[in-house]
Amino acid sequence: MNYTTDQLHAIKTDDRNLQIIACAGSGKTQVISERIVNTLRTRANEGVVVNGRIDLIRHTDTGEFVVVDFKSDERAQEENITQRQLHVYAVGFEQLTGTRADLIEIHNLDRGGAIREVVDQALTTETIEIITQAGRNLRTNMLPRLTDWCDTCSDCDLASICRCNE
Repeated sequence: MNYTTDQLHAIKTDDRNLQIIACAGSGKTQVISERIVNTLRTRANEGVVVNGRIDLIRHTDTGEFVVVDFKSDERAQEENITQRQLHVYAVGFEQLTGTRADLIEIHNLDRGGAIREVVDQALTTETIEIITQAGRNLRTNMLPRLTDWCDTCSDCDLASICRCNE
């Protein structure tokens, strides 16, 4: 999409909140989505930064903020990984806006249906610690190969990098 000067200003302004007012069909949704994509950088501990792309943030009529992710069967990952991913996005959303997300939702585009959960602070804290530890491991080159193989590993082109052949 080719953006106007005002739209680019709205996308690139990251030091304050903006109110975006425009007529129907003007590209507001695209601008807001691009603004979130361009500015979401979750800061974990010890200088670790996680960049991500939130599919959707919904502000419900009850005043709740919901972090939404759309999944398809083709590219599905384990549910617990998606759950952790959305909790990291919730932290990034809070860091960006100063507003805490209340809920996470995972929508399956192929089968329909959605899973909705309250943002779990304990899971969020645990996930940020896992990310921080991964950052420490990368900095110190502590990247041992994993010994366990699963069905996914046997089909992965990169399995030889992270798995031991036994």
